[in-house]
Amino acid sequence: MSWQKVHLPRLPLDPRPDGGPKLALLCFFSLAVPTCGAETILGAAMARDSIWTWSANQVLSWPLGGGTPRLLARGQFGPSGCIADVDANGRDDLVVQERPGPSRLVWLKMPGGRQGGVIETETDFADCLAMEMYGKRGVVFAHFHSQVRFYEFPSFRYQELYSIYTASQQGGLLLSDVDSDGHPDLFIGNYWMRNPGAFHLSWRLFAINDYYRTPQAALARIALLTRPGKAAPDLVWAESRGAPAKVVLLERPADIRQLWIAHPLVPEVHEPRGLLTADSDGDGAAEIYVGGRSRVLRWQWRNREQWVATTLAEGFRTLALFSRDGVIFAVTPSGVKRLGRVD
Repeated sequence: MSWQKVHLPRLPLDPRPDGGPKLALLCFFSLAVPTCGAETILGAAMARDSIWTWSANQVLSWPLGGGTPRLLARGQFGPSGCIADVDANGRDDLVVQERPGPSRLVWLKMPGGRQGGVIETETDFADCLAMEMYGKRGVVFAHFHSQVRFYEFPSFRYQELYSIYTASQQGGLLLSDVDSDGHPDLFIGNYWMRNPGAFHLSWRLFAINDYYRTPQAALARIALLTRPGKAAPDLVWAESRGAPAKVVLLERPADIRQLWIAHPLVPEVHEPRGLLTADSDGDGAAEIYVGGRSRVLRWQWRNREQWVATTLAEGFRTLALFSRDGVIFAVTPSGVKRLGRVD
């Protein structure tokens, strides 16, 4: 037996003690997978103790333990954003576009959702990432999908790290010390960028693959993959807009300045917007999770010889995947699904 989600009229907002609004939503849950939703979700990010999602007109916080999502903000929002403590008060804030396509990039002060300021007056990008660089806090993203910039908090002065001009837009951001020199390097799209160690020095660019021949080929999802017996992590790389898409294990080469060694993962996935690696079963080897247009797949390294895929869940489109304490969460256009602990 399972409950079906029903559509209810919009209910009034009640004030919370901290001054922010509380969204009155009623949700029903199936016995296996709790879901809840309101407007169509455009983007999502993992906060300290919840998952934040944003649609065209609202930002919601979904508790990891299940239950009713809480309204964080109302306004106009686009699909691209990330979480960062912009004002250094120890609380998560939201950095987000005001609408899809070229628009302002703003930050919302939480709790309450009041606009804290404008980071960039006009930009368009796929992903952003909070980072600290040489003692300065800020956010990095590919301005108009090509100019990788670091915007410092709270002045929002920016430094252009590198301009990447290929046939494809660049997306997907991941910090990792690739060359083991103590400075965080940056993966983006088809490349890794070497951190020079000081603001006045130039970043260097090295290709990890050559999947850039169509306009959205390098709007990637990227995750590190650590395997027993390997001193440094490899990468999992997914073509998030492809149908079917390239989903590959990129093995770290002996010379990290060269292309990484690609091992395609099968079966095919369409539009893999969700990607994560996690040792959810506690066996010491990370699994690969990919969520696409209609299902979530899980790859396990069987007997340390081959990757074997199984279907973890199906029947919905995935926008993002997150993991916390061995539990996998899938963000869909209508809400957050708790896929449960994976054994």
